[in-house]
Amino acid sequence: MYSEAFIKFVDLLKVLGYKKIDELPEKKIIIKLNDIWSVGISADGQSELTTEDGMAVNTPEPGIIYVWRNNWVAGMIAANGGSIYAEGEDELIKALEDKIEKVKDKNQ
Repeated sequence: MYSEAFIKFVDLLKVLGYKKIDELPEKKIIIKLNDIWSVGISADGQSELTTEDGMAVNTPEPGIIYVWRNNWVAGMIAANGGSIYAEGEDELIKALEDKIEKVKDKNQ
């Protein structure tokens, strides 16, 4: 299931217009999916990831997706696995899918 969340995140980046992680502004991005969930990634591991509410990952691993739930770090996802707080993955995947659809609708 973590791989599904990873793939959905990559799909979201694609609909936002990014084909490679190196294309991210400032080599990082944080996306607020809804009032509960945010996700972010650092391309270089040098760029601190901070949500708009001030919750930070100071030394992110490059290529790892960081997940915030209610502005608290709730997990990390890599292409080969990860960890999200108990019972949260289905909610996260739904939030990613909803955001993808919103971006697609906005781009039409």
